[in-house]
Amino acid sequence: MRIFLLFFVFCLSANVLSAQSTRDASIQKIGKDLLHLIESNIAQRHTDSYGTDTASLNELYNLSDPRFQLANKAMIQAQRAAQAKKNLGLDFKWQYFLNTDSFLDDDENDAENDAFDNRARFGFQWELLSGGLFGNRHKAKKLLNTQKLENLKHDLEINDVRLFLRYNIMIFIFNEAKIKLLRHSLLQVQQELELLYKVYFLKGILYEEILKAKSKLEQMKVQIENYESYNRWIENTLDIPDLGKRFQNEKLPIFEINLNYVMDDQHRELLADSLRRLEENIQKYSNKAIDEISLKLQLYQYLGANDGLGLTDKSYLSAGFSLNVPMEIFFDRKVRQKLQQEQISQRVDFNNYAHINEKSEIINYYYEYNYKLKSFMEFLYKEMLYQERIRMEIVNHRDFADIHRSLRILRLMDDLRSIRLEMIDLKQQMYLLLLKIYGNTHYRSVLPVIQPIDMAGYYLRLPASRTITIDEAALKQFDAAFITNYLLSNGIQRVIFADYSSSTNQKEKALFAKLRKARIAVWRSMPAGDRLGSFSTIEQIITKQMMGDSFDGILLDFSHLPKGEKQKVQEYLLANLDLWYRLGDKICIQIDKGYSRELIGTLAKAVNKIIIMPESKADIDYLRKVANISSAKSNTAILIEANKFKDRIELEAYIDMLHEVYNVKHVNIIGFRDFISLDSKTLVDMD
Repeated sequence: MRIFLLFFVFCLSANVLSAQSTRDASIQKIGKDLLHLIESNIAQRHTDSYGTDTASLNELYNLSDPRFQLANKAMIQAQRAAQAKKNLGLDFKWQYFLNTDSFLDDDENDAENDAFDNRARFGFQWELLSGGLFGNRHKAKKLLNTQKLENLKHDLEINDVRLFLRYNIMIFIFNEAKIKLLRHSLLQVQQELELLYKVYFLKGILYEEILKAKSKLEQMKVQIENYESYNRWIENTLDIPDLGKRFQNEKLPIFEINLNYVMDDQHRELLADSLRRLEENIQKYSNKAIDEISLKLQLYQYLGANDGLGLTDKSYLSAGFSLNVPMEIFFDRKVRQKLQQEQISQRVDFNNYAHINEKSEIINYYYEYNYKLKSFMEFLYKEMLYQERIRMEIVNHRDFADIHRSLRILRLMDDLRSIRLEMIDLKQQMYLLLLKIYGNTHYRSVLPVIQPIDMAGYYLRLPASRTITIDEAALKQFDAAFITNYLLSNGIQRVIFADYSSSTNQKEKALFAKLRKARIAVWRSMPAGDRLGSFSTIEQIITKQMMGDSFDGILLDFSHLPKGEKQKVQEYLLANLDLWYRLGDKICIQIDKGYSRELIGTLAKAVNKIIIMPESKADIDYLRKVANISSAKSNTAILIEANKFKDRIELEAYIDMLHEVYNVKHVNIIGFRDFISLDSKTLVDMD
């Protein structure tokens, strides 16, 4: 019996262990899948929703297509003027009279006063004044002035005329950006939903999490369909090729509006004066007596017949003129002048009112634009806050074994994408508001109206560009995925590898490939102090490392040398300036304190970076001297040892001081593991 119980317990334990082993294997598999999903979501230091392409921006705001704008009325006036010039006022007339009553038409009846004459006449009538030769020339001058007026109005209102086309194209461009982001989000949430089901069946989460993911999925599908349907309509209606390629949201800048330039428009005042003078000329030509007095020259051939006479006996030629003068033109001259003045005054007042109304609209749009810009900046900082939260979660989640933490990171990434979608929408609203402002101006370029904002400066969450050195111990302790994600999350732009033993060669290659994919520059560090005097050897090694091993560049380390060697190093560096200039951006030189300002300035002009190592972080005087080397400022980097700081906050404060006070734009951090430990200490302190 005891043996049977022992056997039963053994079998039960084996089943439990087997089930636990299966569960652990499933958790490990899900953990790896979550790791890959997080890796695919790791964002770079800043979003791609901004750019600096002002040329494309200006082209966008000045798009035109005759198919989608009102025709210029000036062309109509020009055709009317040409038509009026050709109209000589000469008319051919033919009249036939049947059973004419002699009492009514005595001058046209024969001498016998027959009551039943048949009579005809034909000939020419030439109007010289109103509607005739001189009247039409006068009318043509008036129409030409009207043409100039319409041209000027069209010139002043052209941006408003083309508003429809530009407005819809802008919506199309930003819809394309939203579709791109939403499609990426849709793919991520679909993969996340698949993993959530697996975690749910392992009793790891509530079904509520799955419902939330499904809700997000459906919302994104609806949004994508809305944006795509609108863009399909635009493509079919406007038929403008390559819109999506010509204008891309990520290349268009964020900007402030120069309201003073828009409001203080001297050129528009000159155009308004020209408009007023043309109005006066048109009114002057509109109130001339020549338009009301009629003077006609007439030449007719009369033909007539009755029962007793032949056709020739009743035919004769007649010539004369007709003058028709309205009597009021002799008495209402002052009234006409006053009417002309009132009409001119009314037009001027209307133009002034329209101008004031335009200015008022511009100010209202400007206030609305600033509100949208304020909201955009709030979301910008919100985006950076979520980036920092994600970074800290990744730092505290090195092995990605904790599924719940992985899911929390993915939720933060979902929120980050939602923030970026909102930023695209706000950017669209800002662009449309500027378009409305631009539509109330006559400018042919939007560039003087805007002041681009350096968004890269806002996204520079961690001041100064950063390089970090990774040693062999770091390669052994961390895997390539963690190192790459950590570097991306901390804004590292360049990694320097030291010489490693063959045991870590494979890890180095794996990390090298991931860094390449993440667009992080990869350099090789080479201690150069022991190769002084062997110029050809150094050049050969540099060529091999860059060509054979495909490194982006080489760092020559001349630091940590005995004092007696510094003079020799200085002479060597100066003697081989041709080599440094030839290698240029592919070479960095690292030295410690004690070299001349002249050497630092000269090398900074030749190489990618001259990296200087102070004796201590408190060596402020030396930092001040480095900052004073004006020619070397942009290419000078300061070497920082991470293990000299108590936590990450102190390190960041030090880098911020270098950047803000001493204008140091580049830092080289030694000690990847020490750098991570600073983050860990900071997290512990925060907890």
